Amino acid sequence: MKITKWIISIILIIVGICIILYPEVSNSLSKRNQAEIIKKYREDISNIDNEEIDLQYKKAKEYNEEIDGNFINNIDDYINILNLSNDGIMSYLEIPKISVRLPIYHGTTDDVMKKGVGHIKNTSLPIGGENTHCVLTGHTGLSRAEIFTRLNELEVNDYFYINTLNEQLIYKVYQIKVVLPTELEDLKIIEGKDLVTLITCTPYGINTHRLLVQGERTEENKKNTQEVKEKVDKNNKKIIYFIIILIIIFYCILLNKIVKYRKRK
Repeated sequence: MKITKWIISIILIIVGICIILYPEVSNSLSKRNQAEIIKKYREDISNIDNEEIDLQYKKAKEYNEEIDGNFINNIDDYINILNLSNDGIMSYLEIPKISVRLPIYHGTTDDVMKKGVGHIKNTSLPIGGENTHCVLTGHTGLSRAEIFTRLNELEVNDYFYINTLNEQLIYKVYQIKVVLPTELEDLKIIEGKDLVTLITCTPYGINTHRLLVQGERTEENKKNTQEVKEKVDKNNKKIIYFIIILIIIFYCILLNKIVKYRKRK
């Protein structure tokens, strides 16, 4: 009877720890996978000659010039622009403050939204320039990956980075708003401006509104990609340390139970 109670106690402890660890472990694995995807993207770009990169910039610029700001254009060649590896990745986003480092994919299909950030078609492609407004969206509250779960922690004057082909674009947050899904006024192109808007659902778990984090292009706070990566990796290590501590606590409890059982026996 005592042995049965002991086994049940151990099982309950294991189940409890698994429940606690699942989101953190799943998110860590997701970030590791995203880091590998970004690494491959960078390697692919480094192996492409300047002529092809210039051609992609030209196509992206032509696309952006056709955008009318009302989301009604239908450009058939969209999927082939900035898609040098034929994997749907056009760029990647870095937000050091909230440990975000995510690939940016063409479109907003369910498959895209489960694994990274989606670019809303018929908004400007993320190459910067006057009269552009790129709109990127990501999920909040996924159990296996944070994506934009912590986007609400950003504040005005924070920075985020978009890396497209061989160029890094820096954006400084100038406005944060909560709007209804049907309110699109803030997503339009503003003449002479170079803007990016990050969108996610809010409030958490209810998702009736949209959180808009809007940034304007700047040359302030210039960092190289490695510096940003190191800061994100440092934040990710804190999660790993937390997991290790929980595992150690579990084994201490388990060892204590085993020792007590053997003494009684």
